[in-house]
Amino acid sequence: MRDDEFERLYTAHAEPLLGFLVYRTGNRAVAEDVLADTFERVLRTRFRFDPRKSSEKTWLYAIALNLLRDQARRRAAEERALTRTPEPVPSGAARGIELADERDELRRAARRAQPGGARVRGTAVRR
Repeated sequence: MRDDEFERLYTAHAEPLLGFLVYRTGNRAVAEDVLADTFERVLRTRFRFDPRKSSEKTWLYAIALNLLRDQARRRAAEERALTRTPEPVPSGAARGIELADERDELRRAARRAQPGGARVRGTAVRR
């Protein structure tokens, strides 16, 4: 497929293919991305097209549908990964200060309770 054939292919099929992709995705921006990816793949693999096996339209739509399926699989894998990821531990500075204050308060209480020292949460506390 030469450059002029590619331009003809784009002119003839881009608009109807975009309409199909908008229908399938329900999102024009996603459909435009898939359309661009489709024609990029056509450019890279145009030497493989065999008009004896299928029409240009069939070839284009097959590429677009494969890209949609790949995108759906990728999205599903990302969602599965997110559901397996544990909730993050709060890491705000305010929470860290609160924990340090609680620790210090426990140490002071332990010192008052045991004149020689005490063990609180596995930490030796001495005067």
